[in-house]
Amino acid sequence: MDDDERLRGCAVCVQITQQMERAARECHRSEETDARVKLRRHVREAHGRELPWPVW
Repeated sequence: MDDDERLRGCAVCVQITQQMERAARECHRSEETDARVKLRRHVREAHGRELPWPVW
């Protein structure tokens, strides 16, 4: 199982990603940013890796 598969299988990662996607769809930029920060922190602390910065 590679790192991406482990992240997809993590309930916390899935929940935060859903929050981030919902906020993006609804144009709630502050909530979207908060969710991105939460996801990066969670992945760093729980999975021991860094996510790449988003490219817009």
